[in-house]
Amino acid sequence: MKSATRESLLRQMADSQARDQKDKEADERKRSALVLIVHFLLEQGFLDSAQRLQIESNVPVSKFAVADNIDLLTIITQFAEFHEFKFGKRPKFYKKCDREGGGSGAVTARPGQKHVTPKGRSRPIQEKVPVASASSQEEPSPDQVFVQGIALGTLVPGKAEGAPSHYERLLKPITFPTDDQRELAALISKDIYQENPNVHWDDIAELTPAKTLLKEAIVLPILFPEMFTGLLAPWKGILLHGPPGVGKTLLARAVATECKTTFFNVSVSSIISKWRGDSEKLVRMLFELARHHAPSTIFIDEIDSIMSSRSAQSEHEASRRMKTELLIQMDGLATSSSLVFVLAASNVPWDLDVAMLRRLEKRILVPLPNHKARATIISKHLEGRAGQLDVHDIAKKTEGFSGADVTALCKEAAMRPLRRMLASLDVTRDLPCTPVPLVTDDDVNAALQSIRPTSDPKLAAAYDQWQRQHGSSISG
Repeated sequence: MKSATRESLLRQMADSQARDQKDKEADERKRSALVLIVHFLLEQGFLDSAQRLQIESNVPVSKFAVADNIDLLTIITQFAEFHEFKFGKRPKFYKKCDREGGGSGAVTARPGQKHVTPKGRSRPIQEKVPVASASSQEEPSPDQVFVQGIALGTLVPGKAEGAPSHYERLLKPITFPTDDQRELAALISKDIYQENPNVHWDDIAELTPAKTLLKEAIVLPILFPEMFTGLLAPWKGILLHGPPGVGKTLLARAVATECKTTFFNVSVSSIISKWRGDSEKLVRMLFELARHHAPSTIFIDEIDSIMSSRSAQSEHEASRRMKTELLIQMDGLATSSSLVFVLAASNVPWDLDVAMLRRLEKRILVPLPNHKARATIISKHLEGRAGQLDVHDIAKKTEGFSGADVTALCKEAAMRPLRRMLASLDVTRDLPCTPVPLVTDDDVNAALQSIRPTSDPKLAAAYDQWQRQHGSSISG
């Protein structure tokens, strides 16, 4: 029985890897076609069209170049010769349309859509073409807005060589029929993570229950989709709650780095608008884009700021409507087969609306780091910067510190020898290539006197009590 189960898992893993490889090959073919087309447009002098294509496809000429002895016309010529040799006739690459408006494969513009007219060869080919990067501030015009972004894993232009790259996957471009929808989609698409946070699971000390649940909800359903069906459908929502600085946002960054999903990093300003009805539309558009780009993850930090309890008499009607729309959209995830996951974080979970708690199926306490976790954080930060330090003794002295507090302590301890070295030198002249002295026990003890924990012990007890009453973690 165990052997059969193992063979089934191995077979499903092999199928998943085969699908991933097939997707990568399909993306590579699309990227190759786009690079060839951009190169052809630049050669022919269609500079505006080439620039527009680079913006919409995120394939800049600064990052991708055509290989030697390869160009679009050469490929077409060789294909035509091969087709004639094999079938005895030359292929047709296009046909005349029988009626105005084009045939079945014609590309037509939406009503009112502007057309970009090529400049032909009137402009020199050597003219420098601005290249759009992931951080470009240029936005498409309102009547030509296309929802686009960089999938988690796409290589970001401008990154240094050797920097860790994501799982390469091109986002599917989509268009909307109205200007209103295109403007809303453009606003939401800015929240798609465009750079690798470079935070891995191993970079986070302890927090095993949270890591396990996140892998259950996001990673494993992609690897074994056949197993996560029916009652075993993946979790659709997880709430991470706990004191500030314990690693809730760090876990979200690890999801963005490790998981092969499109990651929406949503802030309050992303879905709040001063115009009546726009907040509900933005929430609806967020989930539409997430379903379109599935598998995807929606991360809402400080969710209590937008989903506090609706029982308050003074709450504005617009706030109630926005909350209701968010709850409706999350209900839709539960009945949908698309792999869309909501990850929320809060420092005050007791302020959340009860209906939202029901939709966040798993509610996990991210506690203050224990002795082992604090020792791990200290060892990592002071590695190569300290001499013979008793890490466990320092961890013992930092009882009640959050992960952010421990990091601040290590930074202050590392700054002390640097300050001493700079004080003994003439900073107005070129500094010698002298290594910074190592951190000593005295530096750590002095840092402990100036860095105090930010968390309140009474508040930590409140988190424990709330977890006992409303938590939903992993069964032991």
